[in-house]
Amino acid sequence: MAVSSRIKETKHHPLELVIQRAHLRIKKDNFNSLLNALHEIAGKTNQDDEYSVKKNSDLYNAITRLFKLAKEKYPNPERTNEIRMKQATFLEHTGHYESALSVFDSLAKKASSPLRWAAMNSRTWLLRRMGRFQQALDSANELIALHAVLPEDQRPSRARLAAAHKLADGTKDLIRQNVEAKPSAALLPFFGSSVRHERKLSAGRDVADEGRAVVNEASIKLH
Repeated sequence: MAVSSRIKETKHHPLELVIQRAHLRIKKDNFNSLLNALHEIAGKTNQDDEYSVKKNSDLYNAITRLFKLAKEKYPNPERTNEIRMKQATFLEHTGHYESALSVFDSLAKKASSPLRWAAMNSRTWLLRRMGRFQQALDSANELIALHAVLPEDQRPSRARLAAAHKLADGTKDLIRQNVEAKPSAALLPFFGSSVRHERKLSAGRDVADEGRAVVNEASIKLH
């Protein structure tokens, strides 16, 4: 019993090692590996279990300090914006919606940024998650219009454009169904988890569609 109790006391949050790894990448000036670690941190904070960062203020503060340190290490605007994008995802996953929205919106408005599409897409999903459906629809329509004006090397695939159209259509349906623009505080967790689940499904469909497109193109070339 005593042994079991000691094991429980020494159980660490799974993100602690990732945070340590990220700090090491900063020291070694390895930006790409740092970005991968920040991506992992942002992704894993989207968990509502015993390891949730929402219930661990020390860990939340440690991750916040890590992002601050990373931005100080890489003041170049392009690299700073990539870090900000990961931080905005972290903020969204930990329930700081307004702060996350502010960052996504800022990045979506940077005309020359290669992150513009991703930021606008994330902004649209977050607005839906917050229950701001009309704003989400406006953002989705802006996302669709953006595809035509982006430089070719920044333009997302046809599968992602199709996903943006589905996102707009789905948001129209929510508005047509007379869903309140601002759900009550009691309903927000439901809307958040529902949209989060839908977003994961959409991302999975994007990957599958892109895979099929590659296979089809290869098949055409073979014939």
